[in-house]
Amino acid sequence: MEEYNLAQISVNCTDYEVSNIHTVYESCKDDARDMNLAVVGSELVGLVPLACFMDIASYYMEKESLFLTDERQRVNLVIDRLGLNSVKQFDPDQMIIDYKCKVADPPLMSMTVKVSNARRQNALRRASCEQVAKNKRRPSHWL
Repeated sequence: MEEYNLAQISVNCTDYEVSNIHTVYESCKDDARDMNLAVVGSELVGLVPLACFMDIASYYMEKESLFLTDERQRVNLVIDRLGLNSVKQFDPDQMIIDYKCKVADPPLMSMTVKVSNARRQNALRRASCEQVAKNKRRPSHWL
């Protein structure tokens, strides 16, 4: 990463339960320390499950004898310990899949109407398709 005057290590972690992100990160720090280099942070590309963050938080809480009960505090602990803000701002609401996909509760009225209209249209299409199959011709209401 020449623009930042840093070297970069890229690792593809496809299953955080097999290869824990904090284990990979700590291994990189150990290797860097052996070469008299410092790790300034990390970057996650793609969406990460909240459970992964909670596993990482548990690791650092145990390692540092911390007691955090609030989920957001645990998320912030992970952001800090992995240096996720070092290259660019890490937004947990955009990067943690559980937060990004959170659905508004209760559903909006317009959503209910759209679903209802969509169901009605699908039922009409099914009926029209059945009529076409039965009569071998297009219904008059099709364009």
